[in-house]
Amino acid sequence: MSTDCQRGFSLVETLFALLLFSLSMTALLHYHQVLAEGFQQQWQQRNAWRSAWQRLQGNPLTGEQSRLQQQSGPEGCQLFTASTVSPAGRKAELIQLYCPGMDNQREQRYISPMHPGEDPREKYIRLP
Repeated sequence: MSTDCQRGFSLVETLFALLLFSLSMTALLHYHQVLAEGFQQQWQQRNAWRSAWQRLQGNPLTGEQSRLQQQSGPEGCQLFTASTVSPAGRKAELIQLYCPGMDNQREQRYISPMHPGEDPREKYIRLP
């Protein structure tokens, strides 16, 4: 019987385990960074939508580039378009159709973010 039994890990095994741990940690940190950037972009887009909504309501937020356009709509209605650009560069546009003779109810329609060359009137979503 040999009394030279080795116990524990060799140097090569330890270095290989350290390499695997380092690669795993790097991948997890990169994933965390991408996830955080996604949440940040979503938050900025929500703020741009909120700013456009405030602009439609007549309460523009400070620090935002926004404009409100009014056009004649069908049957004496007015079409209001609020466009905003947040300080982070996020764009949002909301369109609201207001018909004064219809029980003082407003028909509100929202538009998703615009892409170059798209007609905003094709992207209406009717709200209750």
